[in-house]
Amino acid sequence: MDYSIEYQWQTGKPIRLVRSDGKLISITDDSPEYQEFLKWNSTQQIPIDLKPTIEPIKPVPGRNLAKEIDVINTKLGIK
Repeated sequence: MDYSIEYQWQTGKPIRLVRSDGKLISITDDSPEYQEFLKWNSTQQIPIDLKPTIEPIKPVPGRNLAKEIDVINTKLGIK
């Protein structure tokens, strides 16, 4: 069985595992599938590292389009 990791893009933390059969597994201590993964992972020659490895993406501030339109209209002499 193979696993891949899905990360939360805002934090870079792993949020779930995807098994090779397509099953999604929550990374929570109360998940039986996650406990099964932990046991499987501990037997692997090179275990999967579940530490955050993706740099979080910082949010971009939203644009105030109404203000931008007002600035353009002012420059054009439109009220």
